[in-house]
Amino acid sequence: MPQFFDVSHKTQPTHTRLRSFGRAGILLHSTEGINSLAWLQGNDPTQVDVASADFLINRLGDIYQLTSRQHHAYHVGVAEWHGLRNDRSLLNELLVGIEMESHETNQPRYTDLQLISCAALCRRLMAQHLFGVLNIEYHRFVARPIGRRSDPVNFPLYVWSKELLQPSQLDPALVFPAVLP
Repeated sequence: MPQFFDVSHKTQPTHTRLRSFGRAGILLHSTEGINSLAWLQGNDPTQVDVASADFLINRLGDIYQLTSRQHHAYHVGVAEWHGLRNDRSLLNELLVGIEMESHETNQPRYTDLQLISCAALCRRLMAQHLFGVLNIEYHRFVARPIGRRSDPVNFPLYVWSKELLQPSQLDPALVFPAVLP
């Protein structure tokens, strides 16, 4: 059964920044590696660039909160969304970054538990921050120049959107904190 873990206290401060704005949407990403938690928290010695996410969903469907409510993660990069550019990290603040742990050797690339957890988290974030499903976007569609990013790679939109609109029986089993970042 998927679980929720707040591990934000273990994320390196260089990978987050204090927030000034509220949340306006969600940006879906996919990793190209297994065991992505250390890398997203800035605890991987091989990491060169600063990058993180607000949440990671592993292959078991477990959700890891990587940033505290007061912070945002560096996850967008050079991008444009609804006419806004990521100048001074604006889109990092406005968009909640959700990483789906994935790699080309995984079959299937995303598990059913991941899709159920992702849809449940998205519904919770939409309700908390008062935005609609049209404000959920793929990283590849906002990254600039166009074609710079390809994630989330092979994301099963049909299966995920069905779960988003008609939650499965596993959905009520996920327990979230009262307030999310």
